[in-house]
Amino acid sequence: MNLKKFYMNSLMQDLTAFGTIYHFVILIAILISFDQQQLAYKLVTGQIIMYLFAVPLKLFLFKSRPKKIMHKNIIEKIEASSFPSVHTLRIFFVSTVLINFFNNAILTIILSFLSLAVAYSRIYLKRHYFIDIIGGAFLGILLGYGVINYV
Repeated sequence: MNLKKFYMNSLMQDLTAFGTIYHFVILIAILISFDQQQLAYKLVTGQIIMYLFAVPLKLFLFKSRPKKIMHKNIIEKIEASSFPSVHTLRIFFVSTVLINFFNNAILTIILSFLSLAVAYSRIYLKRHYFIDIIGGAFLGILLGYGVINYV
């Protein structure tokens, strides 16, 4: 592997990490430490709702990932399923809620760019197809507005 490809792969791995549950937990801890319990509650509630929708979708609309993952049980099948992209769903959900809550133009630009970068990284790393990303983004934005208005 040439050096340019190595650095690009490394960058994409770093970007995709922003869509993980680990970064989500860190965000929740930061919000609680800054006395933003209501915002943290909205995000955690949305995260729970996200899994209640995403897991059944992954099982019933099973679609293999671009780099296929073998599975022998239901847990492995969830991980092996490509649609929807949960990384993309999570980052678009979090961004939608934070953009609405803080109502700041610079933060909106940063979170929008970060969301698109995470979405692209999922395709680049051959974890998802374009339709998985579109589905995840759509569901994340929809969930974000649902949580903003109803939680």
